[in-house]
Amino acid sequence: MNVLKKTAESSNERIKQIIDELKSHNITKQDLVLSFLQEEQALSKIFDKDTIETLETITKHLKEVKNLKLKTPPTTGYSIPVTILSDRTLSALEHVTIYLKETHGLSYKEIATLLNRDQRTIWTTYQRAAQKRR
Repeated sequence: MNVLKKTAESSNERIKQIIDELKSHNITKQDLVLSFLQEEQALSKIFDKDTIETLETITKHLKEVKNLKLKTPPTTGYSIPVTILSDRTLSALEHVTIYLKETHGLSYKEIATLLNRDQRTIWTTYQRAAQKRR
């Protein structure tokens, strides 16, 4: 039992060392976890097989997330003024749908494509917003 306790204490000390080392750098939380999991070989002495498999799965997932490239959405040429959101009786989606439909004359299909929504959702949203404004 003392061996496990000492191993756990040394693991905690190592965690603190890694955190202290990385605080001065611009390191993400994912990098921090990956660094710890990669450097800490004593985990197999502390945790059971299922826990180690879980940690390996987390490590794999974090590596995948770290390697993802965020896609920037395409520019559409439409800008939405923030002032249209001042009326709190309508949701943001309702405001944007009404604005694009009435100001820019876009069809439901065009609005749905821009907002990455189903065309029927946009139609329903527009109808509800029109009813609320009456």
